[in-house]
Amino acid sequence: MYALDIGRTEKIRSITRNIEKDLVAVSRREDVAQATNLFASAWSEIGKDQKSELQKRYIKDNPNPLGEKHLLKKANANDAYDVVHEKYHPRFRELLEAGAYYDIFIISPEGDIIYSVFKELDYATKLNSGEWKDTDLAKLYKDVMKSGNASDVVFEDYHPYGPSNGAAASFIGKAIVENGQKIGVLAFQMPTQSIADIVHNRTGLGKTGE
Repeated sequence: MYALDIGRTEKIRSITRNIEKDLVAVSRREDVAQATNLFASAWSEIGKDQKSELQKRYIKDNPNPLGEKHLLKKANANDAYDVVHEKYHPRFRELLEAGAYYDIFIISPEGDIIYSVFKELDYATKLNSGEWKDTDLAKLYKDVMKSGNASDVVFEDYHPYGPSNGAAASFIGKAIVENGQKIGVLAFQMPTQSIADIVHNRTGLGKTGE
């Protein structure tokens, strides 16, 4: 039973290591830096109430049902934000599906969630002053921005997360760097099913092992 326990622990560590490698590789991609700059510029053009406007476009008026909001490639406003979203969303959605991630975020240096694949109620909110400023995602963003080493990877363990209907959520994030400057934070909301399958597999454990 002890060997089984060790084996499952190692499986979880292996998953986490692979996610970290994926995060680092993606954060260094040129198109991710381009997307970050373009989303930030388009965000500023919307005005002061980006949350209301973008949640209306991509959540409230999104024809896809709850849990499938990420299927919408482009809203109907046809402004700079929608154009950028149409170009880059399929790439991030493909990354999310390939890694079985729950969500992928781009967060501005000011703490604005300027992009999210899955489109929950944290989308387009402010992590420095908004309703989710005390969440683990906000803590991760702040720790990444405060770090003196732009290559640092920050991890937040599983805790209940309000925007995901209170379900357990874990985050891993890293700075997006261009010309030596942090231009944003790339954050993954960790996959839950693959880790849950390992943790809740009771085969061979017996009462003591469980």
